[in-house]
Amino acid sequence: LRHKEAVVSLIRLRHKEAAVGLIRLRHKEAAADLIRLRHKEAAVDLIRLRHKEAAVNLARLRHKEAAVDLTRLRHKEAAVDLTRVHRKEVAMRPQCQRRQSLQRTQRVAQMEFSSVKKHSSLLVSCLRVANC
Repeated sequence: LRHKEAVVSLIRLRHKEAAVGLIRLRHKEAAADLIRLRHKEAAVDLIRLRHKEAAVNLARLRHKEAAVDLTRLRHKEAAVDLTRVHRKEVAMRPQCQRRQSLQRTQRVAQMEFSSVKKHSSLLVSCLRVANC
């Protein structure tokens, strides 16, 4: 009788241990699955965030480049307008003065445009480096 009771008790104990072990294992697996899921979600969120940031940076860069291009265009137009005005003024002067003044105007306009071009390309380079 005692042996039977001992065997029954042992079986019960082992069933309890087995049940507890299984519960623990399942909790671990559930926890591991949850961690994996959260890591995936975090990774997806991070990817989305980086895509948004990249898009914003690209938009900013394009706006800056557009602004620089517009500045260049306006400087070119201003230089052309300046040259036209000077040519008109020069055309009203006597012949010998005209040639000298026109050459001087063209030199000044060319120098101004060169410095603007150099400054603009330097600005674009700096912006590209800053955004990378």
